[in-house]
Amino acid sequence: MTPFLSIQNLGVHKAGQQILSDISLDIDPGDLIVLQGPSGSGKTTFLRSLLLFEVFSKGNLFWKNTLVDHHNFREYRDQLAFAAQKPPAFEGTVEEFIRLPTTFGRNRHVRIRAESIEEAFGRFNLPLKTLSQSYGSLSGGEQQRIALVQIIVLDRPVWLLDEITSNLDETNASRVIEALTQYRNKTLIAVTHDSRWNRLNPRFVNLQNGRIVSA
Repeated sequence: MTPFLSIQNLGVHKAGQQILSDISLDIDPGDLIVLQGPSGSGKTTFLRSLLLFEVFSKGNLFWKNTLVDHHNFREYRDQLAFAAQKPPAFEGTVEEFIRLPTTFGRNRHVRIRAESIEEAFGRFNLPLKTLSQSYGSLSGGEQQRIALVQIIVLDRPVWLLDEITSNLDETNASRVIEALTQYRNKTLIAVTHDSRWNRLNPRFVNLQNGRIVSA
C-alpha cells in the first residue's frame, strides 16, 4: 500500500536552533498516531510542518506518492484539518466559528448540514443553545470541543490534533476519546500526554530532542 503521507528526512531550523532533525515517517490511511515526548521535543512543530506552517531546512513531504511543492500544496492542505491546543481568538457566535472555513475561497463549495453539527454536539455533550453564544465567552474546554465539531463537520480525511483534551475534565475528556472511535476511517495524528488515548490502541511515535527515537 502506498502511504497516504510520507515524510522523508525532514528538518526544521529556527532562530539558530535545530527543532526537528531527520524525521522520516510513513502514514497510512486510517492510521491513528500518537506523538509522545517531553515538552520541547518538537511534537507541535511536527504537526505544523505537516500543515506547511514551518519552513523545511531539509527533507521532503510526499502525498499519495507525489512530492508536495508550490504546484500542489493547496490541494494537499485541503486534505487536512487542525485543532490547536490553544483555540484561536474569534469574534462571533459559535455557529459562525464552526462555519468559518466555508467562507474561504477554496471551501465555498463545502456545505455543512445542521444535522451534522447537532450530531457532533451530542457526542461532545454540548447543548445546542451554545450555537448562538459568543465563541469568546466559552471556557477553554468548550472551545476545544467546538474546534473538534468544526473538524468533524468539515469531513477532511486527515485530522491533526494538538493536546485536544488538555483543558477538559475527566468526564468530557473520556467522552471525546470515546467519540473518536466513531471516526476510524480518518487518519488521526495527535499530540497528547493523556494516557486515556491508549484505549484507542494507537501507533506511538516518540520524539526526543527533535528526532524520532521509536515508532
